[in-house]
Amino acid sequence: MNMVRIRHIMEMRRACKAPPLLPPKLRKEGSESTDRRGPKDVIDLTFRVNTLAPERYPSSSFYLHLYESQDSSEGPWNLITETDRLGTNDTAVLEDFLAIEFSFERLQWFKMEISELSENGVKVFKASEIFSIAQICAGPIIFPMVDQSGYRVSEVEIWSQLRDRTQPIVMQLEAKNLSTKLVSSNSNVYIEVFRVDEDQKRMLYRSEVAKQTKLTWRSFTVQSDDLYGTDGME
Repeated sequence: MNMVRIRHIMEMRRACKAPPLLPPKLRKEGSESTDRRGPKDVIDLTFRVNTLAPERYPSSSFYLHLYESQDSSEGPWNLITETDRLGTNDTAVLEDFLAIEFSFERLQWFKMEISELSENGVKVFKASEIFSIAQICAGPIIFPMVDQSGYRVSEVEIWSQLRDRTQPIVMQLEAKNLSTKLVSSNSNVYIEVFRVDEDQKRMLYRSEVAKQTKLTWRSFTVQSDDLYGTDGME
């Protein structure tokens, strides 16, 4: 686009009293807008692995691996957790095997993989299945685990539990009629909010400095879990 064309566009926008053209502001990591995001929803996933064909496992044991993809159902896959050695004769129930932060803005893809130890002590791939968190949130779901020969060797049932979300509490404090014997007119005054548990004190908030006869601080937010504890008791 040449300068004549650009000048014409700017003159037309001034004639229409259009706002100036400005590039979008880049959001920096750790910026205030990022820090003010509320608590996220956390989902706990429980897995139940049922071995349908134990005779297909020469070692009579297996391992369950869980991978996550940041891009798509095609990968690439990053290992996030795995089990210890599990026996094929028992149904393995892995309570709260994985906790994830749930996001409605994007699909979250995972891959579970079953392997077993070879005679040389090397983990050998047995079967795998790909799923999304959206599938799990819809209700308990059973995935067949099929080996490379097309044999259904196991099935994995997954269900989810949404954790209780902490509620933000908005507070604002004000101080009146402070004694000049305790606080002079030139003093810089601030407030601190603490939680005390078993003789241990933890700071939840510290205000800005105020300097006037009637002190009113800005409102602030603390999480209910921080203020009352997870059991709701003070």
